[in-house]
Amino acid sequence: MRRPIRSLLSHCLLLVLGVQQMPAHAEGIFSVDPYVSLMQTWDDNLFRFADKRVAEAVFGSDAMSDRMRYGEAGARFTAEPGRQKLSAEFSFNQSYFDRFDFLDNDGYYRNFSWNWTLGSHFYGEITDSERRAMSGFDDSRVPALNERTTRRTAYSVHWQFHPRWRVRLQREDVEQENSLAIYRGSDREDLIYQAGIFYTTPEGNQVSFDIRQTDTEYLNRDAFSSLLFGDRSQKRDIGVGGVWNVGGKTRLEARLSRIEQTFEDHPERDVEEPGGRLGIRWQPTGKLSVSAEAVRDIYAVDDVLASYVKSDTYILSPTWQLTSKVLLQARVEHETRDYLGDAVLLGALPQREETTDTTSLSASYLPHDKVNISLTWVKEERESNRPFAGYDASTVNASVRVDF
Repeated sequence: MRRPIRSLLSHCLLLVLGVQQMPAHAEGIFSVDPYVSLMQTWDDNLFRFADKRVAEAVFGSDAMSDRMRYGEAGARFTAEPGRQKLSAEFSFNQSYFDRFDFLDNDGYYRNFSWNWTLGSHFYGEITDSERRAMSGFDDSRVPALNERTTRRTAYSVHWQFHPRWRVRLQREDVEQENSLAIYRGSDREDLIYQAGIFYTTPEGNQVSFDIRQTDTEYLNRDAFSSLLFGDRSQKRDIGVGGVWNVGGKTRLEARLSRIEQTFEDHPERDVEEPGGRLGIRWQPTGKLSVSAEAVRDIYAVDDVLASYVKSDTYILSPTWQLTSKVLLQARVEHETRDYLGDAVLLGALPQREETTDTTSLSASYLPHDKVNISLTWVKEERESNRPFAGYDASTVNASVRVDF
């Protein structure tokens, strides 16, 4: 029997009431901030099917839409002894689907972090987090519940060896584990190293040089997948960047890089491509701002017709603080993906090409400084030269969050 949403509300209230009974020691040094969030979602193409014929073949019905109810309760704990800052966050959520109730699931998130400072020149952060959530269907149309658990541990250190010069070193370990057997071959571990040096001018502008390397290992591949694609790959991104504040109302950010993607077991699939990012934020008034961004990225893909994807993304996002309580936002995103590189089946089929256009509008209202009500509409359209890979989908989200 499906648990009603009110059972989730009961658990949320019990958690919040329990947290509120905890004593807050030393005002300004230790704080507890609990919250409850509820959301209702309507999706007219939940599994991102190409058309109703696919739904008919899978379910024996052309119904593709569903309504989802989502509830979350959590709390953030913060302590600031001296110049250090320790924080922990815990949240639990439940999702219920009206039509496709086999997708009902429970999720959670937990995070521990320490923002540390040593002397006048060294500071950094240590973070350990874990999240479990249902994976989406944008790039995988398997109509089944797959719960993905993501664990992340990161260490960073900054050395301000000169008032204008700073060095940053960071190491991350990210693991992804899937619950569904057919996705186990995608279980992976990414070991990420970053190093960079930054120079800040008296006007607040910045120039940087940095290196990012990601070593990827697939943990549960079968012999056939390992033979085709290998178990290990490496991505190295070396770039220069800058931040420029223009006239107090405009901020420019840019980064140009060289991306090298290598495959340990299949060096014939190695590739080098330019990448980068250009962003601009313009704030003509205190209530209106407009952001634009262009990004090129390269990443490996497991495909018999390609070894990597070249992705070009363009984003425009205006924000309008209509009143002190009402915020309006819009976002338009256009992405093209070209699946390129040495393939296993050379010349068998044309290379895959996709274009995705996403438009979203949202409004949030704060009737109280601890209550946030929001409404969001998202329209997504994907075109592909691969059969049944394209789709159209519209989503509406209505949510309310209460902080205590």
